[in-house]
Amino acid sequence: MIAVLSCGEDTTAPLPPPPPPEPSRPASLAITPSTLRLEALGDTARLVAEVLDRRGQVVTGASVTWESGDPSVATVDAAGLVTAAGNGTVSITASAEAASDTAAVTVNQVVGTLDVSPDSLRLEALGDTARLVAEVLDRRGRGHNRAVGEPGRAAIRPWRPWTRRASSPRPATARSPSPPARKPPPTPPR
Repeated sequence: MIAVLSCGEDTTAPLPPPPPPEPSRPASLAITPSTLRLEALGDTARLVAEVLDRRGQVVTGASVTWESGDPSVATVDAAGLVTAAGNGTVSITASAEAASDTAAVTVNQVVGTLDVSPDSLRLEALGDTARLVAEVLDRRGRGHNRAVGEPGRAAIRPWRPWTRRASSPRPATARSPSPPARKPPPTPPR
């Protein structure tokens, strides 16, 4: 029997540590909400992009880029904040490497106020005419893009003069913004 004994250092090197796991790569991306409706120029809303790897796990720290298909309708910043710029529909795209998704954004201004000028006028004689101009504004006070005529201004029934047509001892008077008088409902017979 032969025994080998050794004194001194161990000459075998330790095994290297295993390589770090491969970072998760974006495999899919989903935007929420997938549709958005803005009702005034300058309105904003945030879109959120969720990036998933091939196992369906969220990829933290994924770099997402945003792009508007038509900046004249809506713009989007690097954080997904959408801003209404004009009436219409546009696709907003978010991308992370090869993964991407789109959201449909509709901008449809809702009339907030209708200002008629002049705010009052007087027609003294039969046949006198006057021109009234209406300014259509959304709730943020911005001109309504779909008004008749130039943006933000509209002629009442594309330029029809207001004419005094009935004979009366008093002059005809028009006023705005007072709402028209409402007649009470008729009383039902007993």
